[in-house]
Amino acid sequence: MNTDKFEFVKTEINKLLKKEVEITLDTVLLDIGLDSLDIVELQMIYEETFNVELKDIEQSIKTVADLIRAIELG
Repeated sequence: MNTDKFEFVKTEINKLLKKEVEITLDTVLLDIGLDSLDIVELQMIYEETFNVELKDIEQSIKTVADLIRAIELG
């Protein structure tokens, strides 16, 4: 798993939450307060930052690892 993508996702999650939380690959997004709209927002931030288009991914995303995997496949 790409550590740059993990660091990017971790930073963006903390920005969305407006606080610093400990995030690992196994972190469940719902458990830290993110909902499906937040996941879509993370997807949009990634697309804008890296000038790529990802398919609609939020339905299968439960953990940080799921999100990064979807980005890598995107």
